[in-house]
Amino acid sequence: MTQSASAEESITYTIETGPDVSFAAVARDIYHAWDECHRPGSDLHREALEMGLVAADADVNAPRGISVSKSSAGMDHSTVELVVTILTGSAAVNAVGRGAATVCEDLWKTVILPRVQQKFGVGVLKERRKDEKTREERSGDE
Repeated sequence: MTQSASAEESITYTIETGPDVSFAAVARDIYHAWDECHRPGSDLHREALEMGLVAADADVNAPRGISVSKSSAGMDHSTVELVVTILTGSAAVNAVGRGAATVCEDLWKTVILPRVQQKFGVGVLKERRKDEKTREERSGDE
């Protein structure tokens, strides 16, 4: 990932919602997984530590390096999109530099995202390419 020191990297996913899957449930699980990655002694911390993505003395109370938000994907609310943003203003990034943003993205993609997929199903989050338009954007082009 290449980025400037002030740019934030966002990854947009379409959520395949269902009775047990909602934006709130997925976002809550993402934040919980992030916190567990930074809680020394937890299984996720050990996994992330083995990959070199967190410090042995990680601080669960430090500011998170990711943010999860809901985009206004559709006027009819049939499409729910979840946006994961790697925060370049986080304490980790400020302390270590832009390399920490890469570590945050790696932590998201190699530890947290697979955990979310394990819990909610592999197809729950479908990454939207940056050049891909939403259904509403496509219908406006006609």
